[in-house]
Amino acid sequence: MPWLINRCMTVFNYNILKQTIGGYLKINLPRFFWLLNRHKTGVKYVFSGSMSALVNLFVLFVLTDIFGVWYLISSIVAFVISHAAGFLMQKFWTFRERGWKRIEKQTAIYVAMGTAEFILTPVLIYTLVEKFHVWYLPASVIVMGSLAIINYSINKFITFKKDTSHESVNV
Repeated sequence: MPWLINRCMTVFNYNILKQTIGGYLKINLPRFFWLLNRHKTGVKYVFSGSMSALVNLFVLFVLTDIFGVWYLISSIVAFVISHAAGFLMQKFWTFRERGWKRIEKQTAIYVAMGTAEFILTPVLIYTLVEKFHVWYLPASVIVMGSLAIINYSINKFITFKKDTSHESVNV
């Protein structure tokens, strides 16, 4: 798997793109550049979450409309694929966790969160719509936003928490 990531990085030079956009923003929109830089991890989290959502919609569309798979089966497959893509983006890009030794633990936590999200989302939307009479679209946005904040916190402070056990301690 590391060879695939290295190959992708050589084809798509992220650093050149980052320097070009960063230089432009720094000169033309310095306040915006400062905000982006200050909240870099959060911005990356939102971006990779959006990319994961696009992967979900793309797979759902291809399986359902092109291959004729029943939409509920397509949605489950799309969820699994997009969740895997989201994990890889969060691990390697958003939280810059490059190591492979903790990947089993990180995957387990991420899958548990995904499973909880898969179960909680319809339950919470149903509750907001039926019990609190919130229209289903705002209810969906409220649930997605709330779960995104919770997931971000869990990912930042538990799943991809920086391992400092190897650092020496001065006594």
